[in-house]
Amino acid sequence: MKKKYIIINKGQYLKDVLNQIPSNVIIRKNLTGIGATTLEIEFGRNSIIILPNLPVIYSKESKYRNNAIGVAVMGVHGDRSHLEIIEFLSKNKDKHIKFLVTPESYFKLKECFKNQSIDYKKAYFLLFDECDRICKDIDYR
Repeated sequence: MKKKYIIINKGQYLKDVLNQIPSNVIIRKNLTGIGATTLEIEFGRNSIIILPNLPVIYSKESKYRNNAIGVAVMGVHGDRSHLEIIEFLSKNKDKHIKFLVTPESYFKLKECFKNQSIDYKKAYFLLFDECDRICKDIDYR
């Protein structure tokens, strides 16, 4: 795979350089706080965003709870039931759905998609956020 370096200057966000990033690539970024997760949440498509810890999930879920941008955001973690996920899917069919999920609860989301006959591999974009951290935590997870 060829490498391409894109510079994000101080005060810029990922959305400011998005037109420079080709499609079908792996983005290796080591700079936090440049808006990658926010960009995906606000983008007009269904998404599953795998996050390594609960504080980020709680924070983003709270921030986007009552938004005017046409997205429905739900955190999926140990405390979330299958029924809550299925009800969320049913209630938000007219919106772009964003699931913020821990690696441990991903299976729970897959079971709900299967229950609702949703081909999530075609209907959802998958983003591994902070994948380096998930890789480092593999023994724990």
